Amino acid sequence: MGPQLAVYFRDGVRFITATGDDTDPFFMSDSRRDHGSVGPLAVTPYESGHFYLGERDLFLGDQTAAFNLSSPNAADRPSIQTLLRNSLEPSRRKDASLAIHRSRNQLWCSVSSDGATRNDTVIVYDFSQ
Repeated sequence: MGPQLAVYFRDGVRFITATGDDTDPFFMSDSRRDHGSVGPLAVTPYESGHFYLGERDLFLGDQTAAFNLSSPNAADRPSIQTLLRNSLEPSRRKDASLAIHRSRNQLWCSVSSDGATRNDTVIVYDFSQ
C-alpha cells in the first residue's frame, strides 16, 4: 500500500498517508463507512490491499474500492452471503481470523458456527480464478 497506514474499525476504515510536508506530515481519509473488520485478526494484507471480514460480508479492498467476495455480481461465482450473515455466531465474530495460503492462492477464514463457543469452521476462498 505504499507509505500508508490502514486503520480498520468495526464500521469503517481510515487511511493515513505520509505527505512528506513538514507542516502537515499526514493526510487522513475515511473510506467505506458502512463496513470494516469485525476483529483484529479478521484483516490480513494481500498485495496492495487487504482481505477483511465485515459484519455481513468478506471483502478485498484498498484505499479506492472494496470488492465483495461473499456476494459477487458475477453469475459464475457462487454467493456465500447467507452463510456469513445467518450461520455464524454473532457474539464470536470478533474472534474470527484470516490467513492466506499463498501456495494454493487461498484465503482461509476461521469462524464460529451458530451456537459455537470456539472457532469450529473454516471457510476457504480460492482467489486463483
